[in-house]
Amino acid sequence: MDEEFDEKVEDITGLYISAIERYQNGERTISIDEMTGIQATERREKDLPMRPGKVERREFEYIRHGTQTLIANARYCHW
Repeated sequence: MDEEFDEKVEDITGLYISAIERYQNGERTISIDEMTGIQATERREKDLPMRPGKVERREFEYIRHGTQTLIANARYCHW
């Protein structure tokens, strides 16, 4: 575990808590996160639709198209 974890948490939460005050002083506060290694896949066969007494069925095999990265951000206070 990171020995400086608590200090880092206080730094980050302090930014969120002071976001309104910072906005009033002309500063912007944004948060950015990324999710790496998302598999880009495609089903090899179409799903079989539901029928009376049967659930929808999906083939487990897929075609792999590599990986993708999702990067998202959020702004705090309006500007």
